[in-house]
Order: sequence, then structure tokens, then C-alpha cells
Amino acid sequence: ATFNKDAFTVVGSPTITADGVASGFSANNYLTVPNKILQMIGQNPFEIRVKFSNIPMFAGTISFPSVLGNMSSAVENRTNITLSRNNQNPFLFLEANFTDGTHTTIGYTTNIPATLTDVEYSLIFDGSTYTVKALANGVQLPFTRGTVSLEGKFIDWGTEDLFIGVRSVGASFDLKQFSITVDGIEVFTGAKEKFYAMRGM
Repeated sequence: ATFNKDAFTVVGSPTITADGVASGFSANNYLTVPNKILQMIGQNPFEIRVKFSNIPMFAGTISFPSVLGNMSSAVENRTNITLSRNNQNPFLFLEANFTDGTHTTIGYTTNIPATLTDVEYSLIFDGSTYTVKALANGVQLPFTRGTVSLEGKFIDWGTEDLFIGVRSVGASFDLKQFSITVDGIEVFTGAKEKFYAMRGM
């Protein structure tokens, strides 16, 4: 697939290669996706996919890549994918804020390889059950609460644009592999061929 930079709004000056690998994120350097894409999810089944290209290991220092959330990702009680790594306690989880005001963690794992340069992560909702899946270096990660039945509970995506960035020096991910599918229809993708095909171009 070919990367389509036009699918994203670039804020500041994160580093983005021609092939769509993004890095160099900070509080002032990130990307966004319009909130209207998230509002298309509503109460429908959906799948969100994101691919981390590199998650660095900092000896004795925890890093918190906030790779998917709203613009207020620094505050508590947000919907956010978080991966934290140090040399003692790496973990990966999704924390979700629901429209009924409750908040819970879906899919938690500490079983992350010491060398981690490739993670494909998916959040899937089939109408009643939330499932998280992740391949790390090609190996499926085992999750605690990897599948959670939450009938009638729907994620609150807020009103802000979707925030794509990391609070970790050296972390990066592949924007070509970022996609949102709602009720079986791909409504957003970073792959150029799919992006323009969706628009009949």
C-alpha cells in the first residue's frame, strides 16, 4: 500500500517518511483525524487498527505512548491505547470511557517481548463484545480481559478530533496501517489506494 498523507491533519512538525512511518511526536507535534469519523461509529460494530513500528526500551524509565485518544490524552478517564515499557514492567492495554459515564480497561498484557519493533493492534466491537488483539513481532499476545462482554455499553469518543501521537521519544508507527471500519465498511484509512477508492476517485 502507498501512504496517503492527505488523510491526516498534521499539527506542528512530526517526522513522517514518504512510506508513512511517523515519529518525532511531542505535545506540539502530532496528527489528527476528524472527530466526525469517530461519530460514525455510534453504537455500530467497528474495528480500529493501528501498527506500532517501534517502541523503544528506556532502562529504568517508563514511557507512555498515547497513540490513540482524544486531544486531552494527558488527562485521566479518556479512551486511549497505552503501551508502557521499561526494563522491568512493560504492558499494553486499552482504557475506554463509555457513554454512561463508566470507565474500564479492556485487554491487559505484560507479556511483551524484550525486543519490540512491530506491533499490530486491533480493537473490535461486534455490537455487544469488545475484543483486543495484538501481534508483537508476529506473535499473538495473550491478554487478560482480551474479550469483554459489555452489552449496551458504547465508547464515548468525545467531541475532539482523534489524536494520533506518542509521548515517548523514539516511538513510531505506520500510518498506512491505520484504519477504522464501521459496520463492515472501511470509513478511514492511511493507505492511498483504499482512501481514494472509498471516495470514487
